[in-house]
Amino acid sequence: MKKMNKIIYAIRLFLFIIHFYLIFILINNTLSVGLLAYIFLIIDIFYALVIIWQLIYKKRKYKYDMIYNLMQIGFDIYLSIIIFKIYYEHLYVLNKTLTYFKVNFIIMSILLVFIIVYSFYELSGRKDN
Repeated sequence: MKKMNKIIYAIRLFLFIIHFYLIFILINNTLSVGLLAYIFLIIDIFYALVIIWQLIYKKRKYKYDMIYNLMQIGFDIYLSIIIFKIYYEHLYVLNKTLTYFKVNFIIMSILLVFIIVYSFYELSGRKDN
């Protein structure tokens, strides 16, 4: 089971690195949406800082917490699907697609807040391995 956790952790770190590129690709559409997109970007920056802090903190509990790693992998896959859909269908922020972008930014913001809260809960609630 520990080997599976390490593999999932490695996938999580790889997707986290790609996460920055995905956000960079999405930035043009993000800035066109308005307030919800700015809130998403602020939460995403805070999320990135939390993850970087965890890497510097070097506690093992994040490495072996499968649920936490799967949540982050799921978020990055969701983000990848949205970006693929945007560029495959050539979606731009228009009156017709504005609702699509707003709904997805709300969903992604909620997911990030949930991941951040879970990480602080894990940090304060469990002893190191």
